[in-house]
Amino acid sequence: MQWVLRDGSRQLTVSTERAAPFAGAVMVDDTGAAASMLRNLSFDPTNMTTLRRIYAELIDGHTARSRADTLVIAELMALLTASRLFLFDRSRSVVLTFEPVPPASEGEWEDSESLAAEPEAPPAAAEPAPSRAVLAQAAALKQAAHSGSPFCEE
Repeated sequence: MQWVLRDGSRQLTVSTERAAPFAGAVMVDDTGAAASMLRNLSFDPTNMTTLRRIYAELIDGHTARSRADTLVIAELMALLTASRLFLFDRSRSVVLTFEPVPPASEGEWEDSESLAAEPEAPPAAAEPAPSRAVLAQAAALKQAAHSGSPFCEE
């Protein structure tokens, strides 16, 4: 027996048989994950109706309507963990195709701008203004040069 549950675009199949219900179906091997997925699916009223139908057909048809949702889910989760009920997910395969881009001719890129800006030279550092002591020393040397005094002792 099989039942289909939907979660948006995702389709899950609950089955009493271990074999895949259709080509491309993948069984959720982890029983804890399957039980968790079943609990999450129960928040949708349409899925909950289907889960109640599963409960009625597998466990107890007379009290299925009078049972609380949490008890119905707990019983179905117990069947999943006992491997008496199986959950299948439609496999999603992504087909990636690669088409190489032909190399551009040399003239095609001549007029285009460069992708990265050329690094600019850092601005020239301005020389610091000389201190008063340096200016006084330079003035003393110029005056000595005009008077003919020697700069160093012999």
